[in-house]
Formats: sequence, structure tokens, C-alpha cells
Amino acid sequence: NLANMQLARAAARRREVAIRLSVGASRFRLVRQLLTESVLLALTGGVAGILFAYWVAAAFKKMTLPVAFPINLDITPDLRVLLFAFAVSLVAGIGFGLAPALSSTRTGLASTLKEGAVAQLRGYRRFGMRNLLMVSQVAGSLMLLLITGFLIIGFQKSNRVEIAFDAHQMHLLSLDPLRDGYSAEKAANLFDNLSERLKRAPGVQEIALAEAPPFSPLVPTATLTAPASPGMPDQVSQKVAPQTIGANYFAALSVNMIEGREFDLRDQKIDIAKSKLLPVVLNETAAREFFGNRNPLGRRLLEASHTYEVVGVVKDLSAPMSETESGSQIGPQVPTVYLPLTRSDFAHSPLGGMIVMVRATRGTDAMEGIRREIALLDPNLVIFNVRTL
Repeated sequence: NLANMQLARAAARRREVAIRLSVGASRFRLVRQLLTESVLLALTGGVAGILFAYWVAAAFKKMTLPVAFPINLDITPDLRVLLFAFAVSLVAGIGFGLAPALSSTRTGLASTLKEGAVAQLRGYRRFGMRNLLMVSQVAGSLMLLLITGFLIIGFQKSNRVEIAFDAHQMHLLSLDPLRDGYSAEKAANLFDNLSERLKRAPGVQEIALAEAPPFSPLVPTATLTAPASPGMPDQVSQKVAPQTIGANYFAALSVNMIEGREFDLRDQKIDIAKSKLLPVVLNETAAREFFGNRNPLGRRLLEASHTYEVVGVVKDLSAPMSETESGSQIGPQVPTVYLPLTRSDFAHSPLGGMIVMVRATRGTDAMEGIRREIALLDPNLVIFNVRTL
């Protein structure tokens, strides 16, 4: 746009340029003058763009996103951005001003002066500067539209988590007996029998407990070692995400085990302090990373303070997504080791309370029955953070 307007402006100034040339101005000096005007125009636009960018950045800082944790959107331009904007403005001013400057000074003095105040544009030329600029502008605009369309499609795909189970009719709620005045022993006793008690509610198919709901941000913090065969190096993974879940967790999610079994009520009663071998369930990614194509069932995983035995393998609950700068991912796309909830976990509720997952029958109000059963257990026990998966 700027180059085409400069060409039109140069055509309108042909008589002025012809007069300057006729009184002795050199062509180089006129090109330099017109180029200076073009660069000044481009730099002014660059400054306006920078000021607009700062204004937009300040507006973004005041935005509050509808998420459960604070996010600070600080996109204030830094020195590198300012230098880049200055360089682009300078190049634009020179590039888009040079052609009009050369065009306006390449003119016949006699014919131009005879035209009077009216300056005619040059006739149609298939490969003229104006036509080339117009074709380039249309081609560039179409390319931007295509890129924008692909970006939107990619963003929609990356935002949509393709899960491996039916998330409908799954309700989540939180309980924190310790906050409600329970002792550690009493809280552990409550959770020991909670699943069986809540299954009595009408419309409830399955109940499971967990420290965090599915698709919570997982941070790989564990380092585990899979002992290899004699003469072979051990397989060590420093990016394993531990997730603590209760009995029948995958049954509640309607996820079938690939191999082995999931945790049951016996696993919840394990005393971690006394047990030398703890059961674990691996997702497909973890099983493949530790054992390749070998059967992982019955194999051992070593940690600094514990030894685990693989009792089951479950499919990845969702398709893998890009890893963030902090190393966290949404859902178990990283190698994930599922550990059983035990009485020691029940005696120390997580920060957001213990998650109770309820698989309900379609067409029933299972939550009404759940509230009634919990009220019968203890009317002072507070249910909070109720939502659907």
C-alpha cells in the first residue's frame, strides 16, 4: 500500500521534479530528497506501531483469564523488539521509497513541463512496477489468510484433548476431613469405607478416589530405574510423573487394562512404612520407555526409598500434547507411574482435598444421592468443588 501510494504521489509530483531538474538539481539529490521523505514516513509509522504495541501490552496486563490460577500476560516489548521494529521501518522506507524516487526522476523535461499542472500516469504495462506491487500484495494477503487459517485449525486441535474413555456422566467432588476437624486416624477410616458406602446411592455405577482429577497438570518429578538383564545397562528415566489413585480408578473411568490388573481395596490397606514391595501401574508410554517390547508385568522398578512391582499396564488416557516450558503437560502424556492410595495418604489430604470420582447412570441425578449418603455419614463433612469431568 505504501509503495503504491508513493508511486501515485510521485506521478502527481512529476512537474515539480521536472522544474527542479530544469533549474539545475541533480538526479541523485532529488532521489535523496524523496528517499528521505519516504524513510521519515516509514519511521513515523514504526513509532506509531510501537506506541500501539505498548498500549495493547498494558491492556493485556489488566485482563483476568477465567482459570483457577493467576496468569500474568506480560507482552511488553523489550529492546530487541524495538530494534527490530526500527530496522523494519528503515528497510521499508528505503525499499518502498526508492522505486517511486527513481520513477519520478526518470522523466522527459520538455514533455512534462508542457503537460502543465496535469500529470498523466504511465500507460498500462504488464510488468510495470504498480502491477508487480499489486500482484505481490494480493499474493501476500492470500498467504497470510492461509497461514492464519492453519494456525486456527492447529490451535483448535491442540486445545482438544482426545481422550481414551467416555468423560460423560462422570462427576467430581472434593472432601477434606482434616479441615473439618477429623483426626488423621478418623480420616483414614472414613476413606477406607467411603467408596462402598457411596455406591448405595441411586444411579451410581462406580466410585474411585484420587489425589488429583484426570488431566491435571503433571510434572515429571520421579527418577526410576528398571534393572536390566545381566550384562545390560539399567534403564533410568528421570522424567516420570507419579500419580496416586485409589482402587477401581480405571474401572470408574471405563478404561480397560492392557495387561495385568488395577489397584483394589487390598492395595489401599498397604502399610508403606513396612512394605518392601509396592504395586504400581504404568501407562503405555512408561512401559515402553522402561521395558521396550518386553512384558513389564512382574518386573521391578527401583527408587531411592522404594521398590515397585509392575502389576498392570493401562493405555495413555489422552493423546500426547506439546510440553510446556515448565515441563508440565496436561494429562498422562509423559511416562506415568500410578501409585496406590494408602491409609497414610488418607491421613494427609492433598491441598485441594481428596477427589471423589462418581460414574453415574445416564438420566439420573446421582449427586443428590451422594450428598444424602455423605450427610448420613457426617452432616458436618463439607462437600466442595463439585463439577463434571
